[in-house]
Amino acid sequence: MSGRTHRDSGAAPPEQLFLAFVASGEQQVLNAAWQDSVQKADASAAKRVEAGRKRTTLKVLSSKTLDIDWTRYRKLLDLPLLGHEASDLDVQPEAEPTHESTQPSEATGDVQSEDWVLDDHSVAKLHESVLTYSLRVLKTRGNAQEKFEILQWIWSKDIYCWVTRNIDGANREVPIYSRQLPFTFQACCVAYGCNPEALREKLGYILKPLLKELNFESIVLQY
Repeated sequence: MSGRTHRDSGAAPPEQLFLAFVASGEQQVLNAAWQDSVQKADASAAKRVEAGRKRTTLKVLSSKTLDIDWTRYRKLLDLPLLGHEASDLDVQPEAEPTHESTQPSEATGDVQSEDWVLDDHSVAKLHESVLTYSLRVLKTRGNAQEKFEILQWIWSKDIYCWVTRNIDGANREVPIYSRQLPFTFQACCVAYGCNPEALREKLGYILKPLLKELNFESIVLQY
């Protein structure tokens, strides 16, 4: 008797078994039953995959893809995490629609026609702007999801990944540091002229109770 192991049950399909004592008609019944069980198993697996896809879709549509319980943490994150500074970044009520002219003003036209050169200085200024904007958001009211993303960004790993490089004729694993990649927290701090670890230490000391509430234990233990 020989047979191929089925991917789910581990049983061999009847059509691959030689059973001399089973009549041919009964063999056909067994084969049909086997095919029916396989089809049901495949349909069940496809249903689980589709259910998972729908759950992910609903999370995306609801802007709840982050791995925290929003019913518990949204109110906490909606509060200013640092000293509140009223600004246009605070969540504002929706404004009433206006019927102003849609024709661009002269100032808008000037900005659109202005040439913008992407040089090293401009790239550094963009990195600085990302850092200052992110810290300002932590001082606002509202913006719960954005604040959580900023906290993850601030405490992202210093080593982004490891790659294999040929050095002196030998393959070696070398790190790719986050400060080498554009718009990471580390790269923005370097462009701004501050030490990312020193800034993390200050923020970690201030935000320690909040970080514990968010189950950022690995972060809290560092400070």
